[in-house]
Amino acid sequence: MIKLNFRPSTAIARLVFLDGLRRQAIVGLILFALIAEFFGMFFMDFFGRDIGRASGDYLFSIMWISGMFFLFFHAVQTIALDEERKTIYNIISRPISRNQYVFGMLLGLGLLLILLHTIFGAVSLGTLYWIKSSLQAEYFTQLNSNYFILTWLGLVLTQFIILSVILLFSGLLRGGFPVMLVSVAYYLICSGLPVAREYAAQLTDETFKHILTGLSFIFPDFSRLDYKDAIVGTLDSSIGTLVESFFGMLVYMLIIIFFACAAYRNKDI
Repeated sequence: MIKLNFRPSTAIARLVFLDGLRRQAIVGLILFALIAEFFGMFFMDFFGRDIGRASGDYLFSIMWISGMFFLFFHAVQTIALDEERKTIYNIISRPISRNQYVFGMLLGLGLLLILLHTIFGAVSLGTLYWIKSSLQAEYFTQLNSNYFILTWLGLVLTQFIILSVILLFSGLLRGGFPVMLVSVAYYLICSGLPVAREYAAQLTDETFKHILTGLSFIFPDFSRLDYKDAIVGTLDSSIGTLVESFFGMLVYMLIIIFFACAAYRNKDI
C-alpha cells in the first residue's frame, strides 16, 4: 500500500519547480514558442478560407513541441539517476520514502509543465481571437473557446502521462540517455499503433487484431484527447465519450504512477 505524507513531497516539488525556473528552462521554451508563433503568422496568408483551422493546428503544434522539449530534455535529465552524477534530489531523497520522492518529482515537473502550457495557451487563444477579428467572417467562421480549453486539457493530460512514463523508466533504468531513448520509443509506439490497427482491420488474421487491441492497453491512443478540429468546427463525440476518454487516461496515468513507485522501492538511489 502506498502511504504518502504530502509535506516531504511538496518540499521536493518546490525544489524541482524553483530549480526549473532557475535554469530558465521554462523561460527559454516560452521564448521559443513565442518566436515560432510570431514568424509562423507570416505564413497564414497562404491559407484561404480555412485559416482558422490552420492557425489552431499550428499554435497547438508549437505548444506540443515545447512540451516535448521540456519532457525529453529537462524532465529526463532532472529525473534520471546517474551513477557518476549525484544531484541534490538524490541526496535529500534518502530521509524520505521512495513514494514521496516520486510524487514530489511528478508534482514539481508537472507544475512547470502546466505553467508553460498556461502561458502559451493564453497567448494562443488571444492570437486566435486577434486573427478572427482582423479577418472577414467567411475566412474565419467561428472560434469556440470551450473546445480550445478542452483541447488544451487533452494536451496537458497527454504530456502528464508521458511524464509519468518517464518516471517509471527512470526507476527501471539508470542514466539520462537510456531513459530518454526508451521514452521516445514509447511515444512513437503510441503514435504508430492506431495506424497499425487500421491496417489490421483490413486483414483476416483475427489473432493479429487481438494482439494489437491488447497492446492498446499498454500503449494508449493519445489522439483520443485531440480536439483541435472542434475549435473552429463541430465535435462529433458526445459528452459521455469525452468523459470516458479523459477518465480512462487518468486511470492509466495513476496505474503508471503506481508502477513507478514500485520500481523506485526496488532501486538503490
